[in-house]
Amino acid sequence: MTAHSISGIVPGFANPVDDAQAVFRAVLQAFSRPGMVVCLPTLPHPLAEGDMPQGMVALALTLCDNDTPLWLDAAADEGVFRTRGVKEITGLTTKDVSEYLFDGSGIIEEYMLTDEDEQNAKELLQNIVLRAARVAALQMAAIAEKAYKANKKLCMVLEGTTYQKMPGLKEELHKVLLEYLESRGYQADIISVEHAVLKGCAIAGLSR
Repeated sequence: MTAHSISGIVPGFANPVDDAQAVFRAVLQAFSRPGMVVCLPTLPHPLAEGDMPQGMVALALTLCDNDTPLWLDAAADEGVFRTRGVKEITGLTTKDVSEYLFDGSGIIEEYMLTDEDEQNAKELLQNIVLRAARVAALQMAAIAEKAYKANKKLCMVLEGTTYQKMPGLKEELHKVLLEYLESRGYQADIISVEHAVLKGCAIAGLSR
C-alpha cells in the first residue's frame, strides 16, 4: 500500500494557516448552530471534473495531517482485502473494531490472509478512529462555545464504553479538544464519572 500525503491535493489553500483556521471556525459554527449556512475559503484554482466538492477538500485540508493521513481509493485498488470486497464487510460494531485494534482478534481477523492485510486493515481502522475523535472534539468544542461563561472555566464529563475502550479514541479526543479550548482561553477539565447518565437522570428526577 502506498501512503498518500494531503500535500498532493492541488493546489491547497492560498494561505494555509489562515484558511485552515477559518474553515475550523466555520465548521464549529455549523455544528453549534444546526441549519446555519457557513462560507468556506475558496481554493485558488478550480478542481477537475469528478473531484470532491471544494468544501469537502477544504475540510480535509483542515482536519487531516501527517498524524491522520487521508485514505484514498488507490488503497482499495491495491487489494487491502484480497478475497472479499470491502463492501461485503458490513455490520461491524465498535466492539469488533476495538477488539481488532487491541489484539487483532474478532470477526475482522477472519478476512485477513497475510500480515500485510492485517497491517493495512489496522492502519485504515485506526485512521477512522482518529477522525471520529476529531469530529467528536469539534462537537464538544461547539458545546463549550455555546455554553460560554464569563470566567471561561469548564468541567466536561465524558463517558461510555466506546470512549473508554476504543484504542486511540480517548487520547486523540482529549488532545484536540484541550488544544482548541486552551487556544480560546478556556480552563477546561475533562473527567469521567461512572454511570454519569444514570446518576444525572436520578438527580433530575429527584429535583422535580
